[in-house]
Amino acid sequence: MKRHFFPLAVASLAATFTSCLTQDQTFILNPDGSGKLELAMSVDTSMMGALGGGDSGQNMGKEVALQLLRGTQGVDTWQDLTFATGADGKSEIKGSAYFKDVNKLLMNAGEQAGGASAGALTSKLDGATWTVAMGVSDGGAASETASSASKLNEDQLKSAMQQAQAQWEASKSLVAPMIEGAKISTTVKAGGTITSATGFTKSDDQTATLSFGGAKVIGAIDTLMSDPKIMADALASGDTMGVLRDQKRLQRAIMESMTEGKGLPEVQLTPGKPVMDYPAEVAKAAASQTESFKSLLAEAQKPKDAVVRPPGGAPKKINPPTTK
Repeated sequence: MKRHFFPLAVASLAATFTSCLTQDQTFILNPDGSGKLELAMSVDTSMMGALGGGDSGQNMGKEVALQLLRGTQGVDTWQDLTFATGADGKSEIKGSAYFKDVNKLLMNAGEQAGGASAGALTSKLDGATWTVAMGVSDGGAASETASSASKLNEDQLKSAMQQAQAQWEASKSLVAPMIEGAKISTTVKAGGTITSATGFTKSDDQTATLSFGGAKVIGAIDTLMSDPKIMADALASGDTMGVLRDQKRLQRAIMESMTEGKGLPEVQLTPGKPVMDYPAEVAKAAASQTESFKSLLAEAQKPKDAVVRPPGGAPKKINPPTTK
């Protein structure tokens, strides 16, 4: 049997998922699913550099912003996106973006920000009932893998599971400090009246917020580690990392822990008037873009490098000119 590193790999995944990160995202939603996302992200770039996430300091802050622009799907226009890195090594990234359909919105800041993502919110209007729910990045539930438990007999599988769970328990003291400072919140401000909230905390008739920190991540991993089927698939398949790299599984476990297993967090509303004139707001946002943001956006749209092939020769790699 191959030696497995299931608990250590889960710990690594958890650290990647939330380490050194504070993220606040506010969705301002019309009943038709159009709206605006206001995003504020703080990444401890000095810590990410120490963990192998890349260069620290101002360059890292800019790279997070560029990755966010490159990883965006479903945005009609950005109003702005700024970044700044302080002497404490923390990079603050703030931005506003407009989307026609929140169901198609996904932003990903890439590995430089620990895989941080925004979006993954769903909106469904069914007559007089409007449901806004947290989704899972990349559009769905955790991927399912065919069970390979037959590769181990019952006693071998039980022993392997006990060993993995014991290793995870021993790893917690190392993992917890890496992610305990993570704080992620999602606020929905909607053009309607909230009738019920599951997982979200309602602050007024149109606003509800969902928040979680590192403790929820630890709890989600505990849940995964105690799930016999997930453990059987991971330990018996011979491709444990293939299972562990599925961030959707971890995200779903975190979200469901906030509803006590009742599904993904959601808000039910009675739809009302739109909170914004979407076409007018988009035009206004595009017109208000600063020159510095336009320069950043142009840089994000460039290929990172280019390859040219001289006649009869081998390809030659050239770097595009940098924006001063």
